[in-house]
Amino acid sequence: LTNIYENLVWLEKYKIPFVFTLYPGGGFQIEDYISDQKLQKVLESPQFRKVIVNQLFTKEYLISKKFCSEDKIEFIFGCVVPQHSLKTNLILKDNYSVKKTFNVVFCAAKYMSKGLDKGYDVFIELAHHLIAKYDFVHFHVIGGFDKEDIDVSLLEGKISFYGYQKFDDLAAIFQKMDVILSPNKPFLFGKGAFDGFPLGTVIEAVLNGVVAIVTDNLNQNTVFENGKEIIITNDDVISFENEVINLIESPEKLSKISQNGRSKFLEIYSNEYQMNPRIELLVNEIESK
Repeated sequence: LTNIYENLVWLEKYKIPFVFTLYPGGGFQIEDYISDQKLQKVLESPQFRKVIVNQLFTKEYLISKKFCSEDKIEFIFGCVVPQHSLKTNLILKDNYSVKKTFNVVFCAAKYMSKGLDKGYDVFIELAHHLIAKYDFVHFHVIGGFDKEDIDVSLLEGKISFYGYQKFDDLAAIFQKMDVILSPNKPFLFGKGAFDGFPLGTVIEAVLNGVVAIVTDNLNQNTVFENGKEIIITNDDVISFENEVINLIESPEKLSKISQNGRSKFLEIYSNEYQMNPRIELLVNEIESK
């Protein structure tokens, strides 16, 4: 939203028709006065042609607020990802009983204290629960968090912090992981702030064979089969703990979801699924001129 709003002045000055994508974040928040005002100005522009939304939740919001007619909205689930992510030469992972560790990763940017919006607090509490039951579980944190954010002294030797990483370096880390946790919650970072589903870091992890355990409080999932290709659960610690223990106790299930998830994500984030409908939409708008 911020990008298209700031460019609106020259698009209108030179009478350039435009199509844009309304992603979660980037200045877009629901039931927020400033966001709504910007959105209304963009969607009422004489140069506006269509808006691509990647979450059904966003489409329903635009319609309910009467920002634009439904025929101006194109729903394409997901987002465009670097195509080299789809070409990862994935080595068959060893069972954690062979490699002696079960690796659980959390990967997110830090936007607020304790990372409450991303569920970092849930991740750390879960880590404390699991080390009391298993001595072979190790926890990994990628992003803007360190041992100062929440007390992790009892996790000494069981947790590793990587800081922010370049996107191209994530694959090498993820290929050593078994599970990625994403206990993110909407409306904590801001009144109407919410994340897309799933997070970009989750996409990259699953493409590298990691099983994703995630929340979906806004029911944004429309393509993945829960329990087969991804695990969607409630945002509390106990729910995540039960799902992780289930995978620890069932290595075959862990392996199956890893394979199914990667296969489905390769399909959903392929050029054919993501780019082709976008290109077709742009071509149609150009030709309709």
